[in-house]
Amino acid sequence: MRLFKTFAICFLSLAANAATDFPDQEKILNVLRANPHFTITAARVWQDASAQPESFNTVVLVDNESKWKSTSVMDAQLLKSSRIFEPCGVVLKKALVLNVSFTASGLAILGNERPDPSVGPAEILIARSGLPANIMTGVLVKNRTRERDVAYAFNRSSVERASQSGKDWSSLLYSYWVSDKYISNPPQSDYVASYSTLAHELTHILGDLGHTDDYPNLMSNSDKAGSKSGALNREQCSEIKKNMIR
Repeated sequence: MRLFKTFAICFLSLAANAATDFPDQEKILNVLRANPHFTITAARVWQDASAQPESFNTVVLVDNESKWKSTSVMDAQLLKSSRIFEPCGVVLKKALVLNVSFTASGLAILGNERPDPSVGPAEILIARSGLPANIMTGVLVKNRTRERDVAYAFNRSSVERASQSGKDWSSLLYSYWVSDKYISNPPQSDYVASYSTLAHELTHILGDLGHTDDYPNLMSNSDKAGSKSGALNREQCSEIKKNMIR
């Protein structure tokens, strides 16, 4: 009982400190606490002190069973992503990092190998139960599937395309989902050290961007050696500044 009380006090202290640091945190937490597919177990705010003309924030839900749970791993990935955007004059200023434990229903959704294609990705069931609106929200999970990769993001264009085909993906808007399979670059010749899957998914939302034939590039769809890097071109930077959620 004493250990439980100590943990609870630590968590409340973290939440209280973070509340003054991250915009609309209580509103965000209230939405997420109502989601039946996971429980928040810890909260903290990560911040990049780098000064750039433009900045953005993100909420990150970290699966307690994943490799993302390591603070050093998570912080390194956030910093790497932020540095990728610096040449554009943009920085990832703050991330509200929330550790979560998925309930049985959440685990069943995340482990679904063959979701109904007429509805959308399996994760839509989690999104429909409550994710924050108008802010990029990442769900970083343990790799639980073999037949499908979890590394995707939902920007305005992708949600609009789904709507045109009769699918309601509005609950997924501005969310990105990445399994811990993608913390490190796959051992393939087309990936170079500067590439980041997390930054790639963020860019889909930030700039409302798709993939490009240009390479080396963060958004490259080429399989050529060295094609996937941390580079963004001038046009992509312009789209990020124009479209990103501030």
